[in-house]
Amino acid sequence: MRLPISTFKHDMALCGVMTLFASIELAARMIGISVGSREQLDDMVKHMAVWKMHPVVDKVFLVDQVQDALKLMQVGGHFGKICLTF
Repeated sequence: MRLPISTFKHDMALCGVMTLFASIELAARMIGISVGSREQLDDMVKHMAVWKMHPVVDKVFLVDQVQDALKLMQVGGHFGKICLTF
């Protein structure tokens, strides 16, 4: 699946917070990770646009299917990103 860079930038953020969103939904604890600054993200997105790179998206779930997305992640049945759409 090839995504426009603006979609990639939005969905990449969603992929990164999927576990956080699920934790909020389950009223569990929130665990975050640091993956770089906003400036580094912007630089990466620009380079990906210049070199026509795109993320590998395995599956896109609707936000109300978050449990299915988490199950897929838990069993490791994916190759690439698991994304949520709102």
